[in-house]
Amino acid sequence: MSSHIFLVNQEHFPKCLEYGVYGGISHPQERINSEVIAGFEAIRPGDFIFFYVKNVGIYGLWKATSWPFFDERDIWREKDQRFPYRICFEPSIRQ
Repeated sequence: MSSHIFLVNQEHFPKCLEYGVYGGISHPQERINSEVIAGFEAIRPGDFIFFYVKNVGIYGLWKATSWPFFDERDIWREKDQRFPYRICFEPSIRQ
């Protein structure tokens, strides 16, 4: 089991938590898309997830519940970006 830190801004963090999904950017340069995809390919269901909210701090702990996938539905209401490289997650609670 691995751990991952996702970077998100203060505006998008609540949406990630509401929908239980994190999205990586799509970029006009293929090289950058390849890097995003490669990073997502390392994520497996059951991996631990932390969020670094820009200029605020680190939050956790969540667990990945899906394999990485591509989805262009608009969740974050961002004019020029839909963050289509995605992973689903849920809170990780110790019992």
